[in-house]
Amino acid sequence: REPKLKRKREFVCVCVCILTMVAVQTTFSSVLLLLLGLSSPLSAVFAFQVPTTYKTTSITTSLKEPRRSTQSLSYSDVALEHEKELLKSRLPPVNRSEMSELEVEFRELLEGILYTRVELESVANPRLRAILEGISASYYEPAVYRAFEVLYEDYAPLRLAGKMVYRRLRSVMEESREYKQRQIERVIKATGMSSTEAESCWSTFIRLGHSQHLPISSLKTYFGPDTLQALNSDSVESVLSKLNPERKNSLSFEELVTRMFYQTHGESQSDINHEGSANLLRKVLDSDRISLAEASDFSSRLDSKHQKYNQRYDDMLMQFGEWKEFIPDGNGRRLDIVRGCFVGSENPAVVEALRIIYVDYGPLRMSGDWIFKLVSTFMGAAQRRQSARKSP
Repeated sequence: REPKLKRKREFVCVCVCILTMVAVQTTFSSVLLLLLGLSSPLSAVFAFQVPTTYKTTSITTSLKEPRRSTQSLSYSDVALEHEKELLKSRLPPVNRSEMSELEVEFRELLEGILYTRVELESVANPRLRAILEGISASYYEPAVYRAFEVLYEDYAPLRLAGKMVYRRLRSVMEESREYKQRQIERVIKATGMSSTEAESCWSTFIRLGHSQHLPISSLKTYFGPDTLQALNSDSVESVLSKLNPERKNSLSFEELVTRMFYQTHGESQSDINHEGSANLLRKVLDSDRISLAEASDFSSRLDSKHQKYNQRYDDMLMQFGEWKEFIPDGNGRRLDIVRGCFVGSENPAVVEALRIIYVDYGPLRMSGDWIFKLVSTFMGAAQRRQSARKSP
């Protein structure tokens, strides 16, 4: 009986361990999903399990979009594909036959969220757009690329988080592109604008409201001396009644541009004159105030809690500056991470993207603190060694 009882206890212990591991992983995934705005936590159990083996084909088939045939692509699509290939050609060169499965997987993840300038402008959220721009900038810094690659290969929690962020960014980009395309098509249909004019207006619009809708309270701040004259009005209230007859709290791109267009060009198609209508928003609104909005600092719009994280991030950057002279020579995976951190800390786009990730996403902030601790330990030892050599 004793051996049977012992085996039964061992079996129960193994089951408890397995269930605990699944619960921990599911909880970790669920928290990340909720904070990153993904779908229900249940999807974490099925979609984001860390596999015990990594197949090169799995990342290609499950994470990348199906490639459309060239025959179904428009001229603009072909131009976009060509620009993407040019961007990929600037990535650090690799020999896939000599890469590990995780290295190939990491490369395909990066290529999957490599976006052109036009695609990036589809994203109305400025903080998310800055993250994508920073990711693109990091591709062309070989040391940063290598640091991310080592972290992805060597640390399973970061690998899991990376895949989840990848899916989130792909989803946001796809939704943003579709929304932007619908809005621009409606403006073109209603006004007869060229696609170039409409695209230019969109580029300005997303920098004014920082979302897919521009609040009326924000719109009024962009009225300048020429706005009333351009919109044939004698008061701000008159302008708002023409642009916002329903008295909504905010306006979409289509609503604002279409109504502004007819106020400046006439209501009938025969009255419309497209001459000088390129970027209507800049023509009607105050250009100086628009420029200030485009150059505004993200940190100025943070609450006190997130200001604290923002300041902590600044302190980390200052510490990297103090450590720079002590970076040791040599080779090694940990040294690859350290070098990448230092190079990344001098690239403005990378710095801003990592700042937003650190400030906005709690679980990824914990990863950032862990990486900083790793670098602190490494650089502290390097600093002590160099100081010891200099001492008599």
